[in-house]
Amino acid sequence: MCCYMCLTGSFVHTAECQLYLVPPGTLPAIMRPSSEHTSACSPARLLPTAAFSWSRRLLLLSSLTTAFAAAQPHTASAQALYKTNGDAVASTTCAGGFTLTPETGNKSGSVWRLQQITLAKSFVFNFSVYLGTRDGNGGDGMVFALQRSNVGTNALGGGGQNMGMAAISPSVVVEFDTYDNGTGINDIAADHIGLVKNGDFGNPLTFTNSAGAAVRATPAAVDAGGTALNIENGAYYPVKVAWNVKTKTLQVYFNDVLRATYSENFVATIFANNPLVYWGFTASTGGALNRMEACNLAFDYDQDTDGLTDRQDADDDNDGIADTAEANNVDATGDADDDGVLNYQDADFGALNAKGVVSTLDADGDGIINQFDLDADADGIPDVVEGTDGRMSSGFRAVYSAADAQYTQAVDAVGRPQNTAAYTTLPDTDGDGKPDYLDTNADNDAVPDWMEAFDDNNSGYSSDDLVVRAAAFVTAGGNSTYYPATDANTNGTRDWLDDANANGIPNFLDITSPFYRDTDGDGLVDLLDASSLGKGYADVTSYPDRNGNSVPDYRDAAVVTPLPVELVSFTARAAGQQAHLVWATASEVNNAYFVVEISTDGQTFTALAEIIGNGTTTQRHEYRYTDANLARYAVAVVYYRLRQVDTNGAAQFSAVQAVVAGSLRSTMVALPTPFTTELTLYLPQTSAGTATLEVLDATGRPQLVQAVMLQAGTSTLVVPQAATWPAGLYFVRITQGHQQYSVKAIRQ
Repeated sequence: MCCYMCLTGSFVHTAECQLYLVPPGTLPAIMRPSSEHTSACSPARLLPTAAFSWSRRLLLLSSLTTAFAAAQPHTASAQALYKTNGDAVASTTCAGGFTLTPETGNKSGSVWRLQQITLAKSFVFNFSVYLGTRDGNGGDGMVFALQRSNVGTNALGGGGQNMGMAAISPSVVVEFDTYDNGTGINDIAADHIGLVKNGDFGNPLTFTNSAGAAVRATPAAVDAGGTALNIENGAYYPVKVAWNVKTKTLQVYFNDVLRATYSENFVATIFANNPLVYWGFTASTGGALNRMEACNLAFDYDQDTDGLTDRQDADDDNDGIADTAEANNVDATGDADDDGVLNYQDADFGALNAKGVVSTLDADGDGIINQFDLDADADGIPDVVEGTDGRMSSGFRAVYSAADAQYTQAVDAVGRPQNTAAYTTLPDTDGDGKPDYLDTNADNDAVPDWMEAFDDNNSGYSSDDLVVRAAAFVTAGGNSTYYPATDANTNGTRDWLDDANANGIPNFLDITSPFYRDTDGDGLVDLLDASSLGKGYADVTSYPDRNGNSVPDYRDAAVVTPLPVELVSFTARAAGQQAHLVWATASEVNNAYFVVEISTDGQTFTALAEIIGNGTTTQRHEYRYTDANLARYAVAVVYYRLRQVDTNGAAQFSAVQAVVAGSLRSTMVALPTPFTTELTLYLPQTSAGTATLEVLDATGRPQLVQAVMLQAGTSTLVVPQAATWPAGLYFVRITQGHQQYSVKAIRQ
């Protein structure tokens, strides 16, 4: 095809490859795409592109590449990705766009993209608006909107001054208002821009205009002297709407000029902490006339908020690893078959995983492709760390920010963090051909990286440190239900640290588990993401290095930092005068044997039997033991626990299981004694219902008072707050009606 250019002043992009020029200080003339590949932009002179020298063409293409790199193809296939309502139809006069209202009165229409976007990431919309040719008696105007109403992509509100968005809620709207409905709704005489929440056009938001003034409406376009201009003049005007997730700021550009700036945490204040929204356009004419269109629709994220959209950025997540490396040298954000679906979401480009993205571009299967994912292998260690020396040294590459899990130093012209371009060889510690940032066991020892990377206290285990991090998450304001103290299978390991499906991945890092939480959708779970109130790798202490050889433990095959042998379950049940104990492990590391221990008071335990373990294994194993004569203990309740012993002699204990051996008596046991983290209370002979838990310190001052739920029979209560109490003696009391239990506990 032959492309033509109109030459008069400065370039403006229109349909397909056509460009036109307008005199400085004036607005664009009416433009229409032409099947003959010419454009009616008289009085400008038309020239085929062949009339330009190659040097001028290269200069022109270079200047336009950045501006339009984010544009998605405008084809009939792309239009099929949208839902139209009311009088809206696919446009036949602008590329890949939509006619929202025809040149007829009392019309309204809407169009919505079928796929939601997330406000948890920065993004940029570029599009063109056509607002008709009738000034004064023209239609009311059109809006660009973000919404999540209960009718989704079927949304179309009232017309007239509400421009098709009346009462559509929750929503945020940018209005292009071309009819003055009076001061009662804060309209102004000029064709103007405004911002509206939840379809309430009678109460527009106050924003900052281009002059820095706080206003509720501002002219959409002005001349050099500041006089408002008519935008119902048959022109297609470029619009950019940009969202910055870090500053929670929305900016609106009209005809390449910043016209409105507004800051608010929309996710929290409007969308009930759910960042997913639909985007699209609505318009209405009221009793007047105007054909209104939205054209050249282009959306692109700016994952790392560095000012470059992902189509322009050589490092979309600012982790210092080039996108080409993370995408296996393919263009993940391109559109190879020009169908309007980006390659990484297109089944024609590659097989999609359960999350709807090309599986070869998403190593951990979380639906976030590697070049957007701050933790591509889901081991809890950010790629920005695994792609370097593993220690986040400020002098090794760009400066690392634990709060963002990204580099914070300025990026270069193509979006790479400064000082990273020369670093081209990604670490592969075990030489298996898989770089560490994609390898869940970088040193190829007996345990995965996630077990070794979070041993903050150098105890040789990570479970206790992860529990402390969970407590810190709640203290910082995190949701207490994300990482609870529950232990449903009573195996001594919190449910979120278990491996429910025995796939070698703990629940909190397993995308199939309800304990997997990544609120901001950046690929790093909340527990280990400082931007989501968690504590990042090496954000508690320095990076774990137990043998002090300056090599992080997860990269040091000489150091094995396992969690305790992972119990899937541990139960003890009475059957007559026998107690049957059954336990199972999902995996074991250097497990020599289990010691079954018995106690008649829940505090002093003695060895009862020794059961040989299975060494190191990732397979599930089940163990059984029967205590044959409960009568010999001469007590109503006996208590069992497991002591798991490693081949090096290190040991750890399971949770305690109580078994009713005879008639019940009213006692309460607090374990462990003394305690250093959480405190567990065991109560026999309880009734189902609410009780009051009180904890007093040695001076009698309340340390904790809260309601608790007891179950019928034997109840177990976990008190996670105990981990934060000062050392000393505490008096624990539980009251249920006329029944009262009490016990002393010592915090070490």
